[in-house]
Amino acid sequence: RCSDNEWNGGDFMARQFLLTFDDGPSDVQGKTDATVSMLNTNGRNAIFFLLGDNFQNRLHKTDATALAQLYQNQCVASHGWKHQSHAKWSQWQDSVKRTQSLLNSTLAREMVLPLFRPPYGQRKADSGAFFRSWSLQVALWNLDSQDWNTKVNAEDIVNRMITLMLIKRHGVLLFHDIHLKAKTVLPTIFVELGT
Repeated sequence: RCSDNEWNGGDFMARQFLLTFDDGPSDVQGKTDATVSMLNTNGRNAIFFLLGDNFQNRLHKTDATALAQLYQNQCVASHGWKHQSHAKWSQWQDSVKRTQSLLNSTLAREMVLPLFRPPYGQRKADSGAFFRSWSLQVALWNLDSQDWNTKVNAEDIVNRMITLMLIKRHGVLLFHDIHLKAKTVLPTIFVELGT
């Protein structure tokens, strides 16, 4: 961690897990919708770290009411405007500000958490003061599903995540709602671990 304003689930209590999704939303009636539907069917909640560009594109194709309904039982937070490393991008602060402002102006305050997840987990080591000035905490992860990896199939992900959850005993699970693997594997993980 770069500052005391960051967390990754390492301090969670035993058997405490936080489910998160990055990079959405997808197009209308796409993979994000399928993922949210699966969560609702299973009575689960998650935090969706949204890319501002994707959110704005979806907003132009629907409206704020439809997006609020999509994320009704979930929480959202910022993943920046583009999926670009903030460690090397001179416009990273504008990316955070722009996305945070869009989320806050579009969705109800209680849906938008004061969290930011840097793409690839990369950020500038001295960024802590900026995030504090925007009242944001940097939310990282410590249990990566690898669901983005084309060489990893659904069975691999189930085995990987169950093993990691049993070994680490707590943490932040990273999935991506722009890929369908999460929709397939999470119901199995919920049943296997009774979570």
